[in-house]
Amino acid sequence: MIENKKIFVVSGLPASGKTSLINYLRASGLDRVQFVKEFLEPMPSQFRKPQLLDFEQKLKAQEWVLEQNNIKYSIALSNLESGIITIMDRGYLDVLAYSYVMDLKIYNSILGKIPSSFLDIAHTIYLEPELNTLLDRTMKRSGHDAVNKIQWLAFLEDLEKAFSTIISGLKFSYDKFDSQLDTSKLALGIINKFSLVR
Repeated sequence: MIENKKIFVVSGLPASGKTSLINYLRASGLDRVQFVKEFLEPMPSQFRKPQLLDFEQKLKAQEWVLEQNNIKYSIALSNLESGIITIMDRGYLDVLAYSYVMDLKIYNSILGKIPSSFLDIAHTIYLEPELNTLLDRTMKRSGHDAVNKIQWLAFLEDLEKAFSTIISGLKFSYDKFDSQLDTSKLALGIINKFSLVR
C-alpha cells in the first residue's frame, strides 16, 4: 500500500523538474523527512561525458552510480527503522534507465546487482516528460549548447522508452506526475497524496 511507504524516489528525464520539486518540498517544512541528494560524492571527472566512453568505462561509470545508490538505500533503510521518511533525488530506476540506453549488457549487469527489497518498500514519483519542453530546457543548460539538437532529442526519446519499459517490466511501485505543472502545485499534490506532514 502506498500509504505505508516511507521511501520515496523522485525520478525522471533530465530537466523534468526533479531538483526544483525536491527543493520546494525541502522548504515546505515537512516533519520527520530526510532528503538525500543524487550523488553523495562528486562524480569522477572521467565519467562525466558518457558519450565519449568505451564499453568498459561506461560499465565502471554505472557501477559507481550504483554504489552511490546503494549507500542512499542504506540511509533510507536506517531511516525506516527510526520512522523517518526518505525522499531521494533519483534512484535505481534512473540507474537502470541510463544503463538500458547505454548498452543492454550494462543494463543486465546492473540489474543483477540491485536489491530486490527496494521494489517492495520504495515508491517512485516519476515526473512524466513533455519532450519538446525538456529539449528546450536542456539546450539552455550550460554544457549542452554544442550538442546537436536532433541527437539530444533522440537520446531523450530513447531514455523515456527505457523508463517506461523498466517501470512496467520490473513492477516498480510508482505514480506519474505531469512535469509541466507549476512546482508549487506539483509539490502540494505530492504532499496531499502521500499524506506528508508539515
